[in-house]
Formats: sequence, structure tokens, C-alpha cells
Amino acid sequence: GDKDDIISVLEKSGLEVTPEIASKLPPWSSVVAQYGSEPVIVGLETCEEFRSTVPRSETFLAPAGMFNTGTNLLLNLLEGNCFMDERMKKYGRQSTGIRLQVPWGKHTPATWRLNHVSKV
Repeated sequence: GDKDDIISVLEKSGLEVTPEIASKLPPWSSVVAQYGSEPVIVGLETCEEFRSTVPRSETFLAPAGMFNTGTNLLLNLLEGNCFMDERMKKYGRQSTGIRLQVPWGKHTPATWRLNHVSKV
């Protein structure tokens, strides 16, 4: 049915999907209508310019996205797998360049990008 995709993801992650759990899941079409069918990565067209103008030692990575879209998982993956050697050489091993959130806030709209700075 329309919940098979969600059930498959949950089962692959090790969760036993009981009939009770399945009854509480939204239909996949509802998920797609709310979040879209694939990730949206904003700004890919500016990567080359960024790389050529910002020194590697001054770069940062941080997750951002709507609630319940995996931003905490993304943060954990960034922290565990991304190492900015140039930054760590300049500022020390503790300065990995991975931040909790982007400057305008992890869950705030991207339209706030140049108009707001969150307090961490």
C-alpha cells in the first residue's frame, strides 16, 4: 500500500513495524506532498566561487533544515566524518569547522540567511 516505503525504511533501520505502529504511519503520498520526493540542496551553483575565494582554514560546515528532516543525524555524520585539516592546523585539533547550526539558525527559513544571526 501507500505505507510500504515508510515501513521498508523503518524495517531496514532495525525497527519491527507492528500493525499498531503501521496504523499510525502517514501514507507515503502525504510525506512526499509535505517534504518533496528528494532532498533539496540550495547553493550548489556557488561552490566553485566559494572554494576559490574563501581560504580553507576559514570554512565551516553546519546542518540546516526543517524539523524532523534529519539535521541532528547530519550533524553527527559531519562530526564523525569531516575533518578540515587546514582549519585544524591553524586553530588546533578542537576547531574542526563543524558547527551545530548555520548562522541564521538550524530550523529557521533560508530566507533569513542574510538578515538574522542566531545565538548559540
